[in-house]
Amino acid sequence: MQHKKLKIALLAYRLSGGGLEKVMSFLSLYFDKVGLEVHNIVLEDYIDYPYGGLLKHFGIGKSENESV
Repeated sequence: MQHKKLKIALLAYRLSGGGLEKVMSFLSLYFDKVGLEVHNIVLEDYIDYPYGGLLKHFGIGKSENESV
């Protein structure tokens, strides 16, 4: 019998700045390391912390004049 890979989605406003974002970064790295399929979902394009798994961002926040 084949086991399905467990999946988890982590949701935050962005991956930079405060404590929640840093915890999300650590959790995504940990879950990825232990073999879960991780989906990081963020609304803003502010990504300063490392992450594990896949990243889906919705592009809210930075204007065309700001660098990513």
